[in-house]
Amino acid sequence: MTASTQLFEGVDDEFEQTEKKHKIPTQQLWHEHLGHPGQDKSKVIMKSLGGECTKGLDPDTALTCEQCIQSKSTVVRMGKGSGERASAPLDLIHVDLIIDTSHATEHTCMLVLVNDHSKCIYTQPLLHKSHVFAQLKKIVVFLETQTGRRLKAIRCDQGTEWRSHEALEWSKGKGIEWQTTTVSWGWRYAQEGLDSYEGTMHSNCELGQRRVLTELSKIGRIEGSMTELLRDRQKQSLTTELIGISSIKLI
Repeated sequence: MTASTQLFEGVDDEFEQTEKKHKIPTQQLWHEHLGHPGQDKSKVIMKSLGGECTKGLDPDTALTCEQCIQSKSTVVRMGKGSGERASAPLDLIHVDLIIDTSHATEHTCMLVLVNDHSKCIYTQPLLHKSHVFAQLKKIVVFLETQTGRRLKAIRCDQGTEWRSHEALEWSKGKGIEWQTTTVSWGWRYAQEGLDSYEGTMHSNCELGQRRVLTELSKIGRIEGSMTELLRDRQKQSLTTELIGISSIKLI
């Protein structure tokens, strides 16, 4: 029985394509088996092991590992919009950095800007994440030149690329307000200053002492003059605590 030659046409080509499929590099396998160490930790491991064991290790693998890049990216929960928008162009722009883990091109991330007034979107592919702030400044200069207006505010997440000393100095010099979509306690206190910290501490102390006073009054352990005495002590205690709080310095 003779088989039709058309039945096996293209089989060799399929086998060749299967053999040419992308294989995971040895460096990536070692990086995953060791728990995704960073550059510094990888160098320590290589120095400790030495010899033939470290042939498959590469400290730079942490810079291209998809899981490492995703884990270091800031994820913000999308909320319901307020429906409000800026009254004029460049009154407010939204910026974000999108990490590309597909490795389809040489670009590893993309800078995205959205004009809150016109909802116009600007995008710029970047080779490295460290280039984002320099590119942001170029785009801001371009937009200000084209519109003839000055940028008033930038809204972003809590990514470290927006919180560098250089970024804060640049925005301060141009009079641009930095707004954040997610505010951590430490960052809020640093922005609002010591007065906010003192006010929070004062309200917490007062609330705690009021609860104690209420509970003691319920069970009848203090009555009449004892209640007044405790209230006087409460005022003295709060005054003493506020004096102590005023000397606290944020590091």
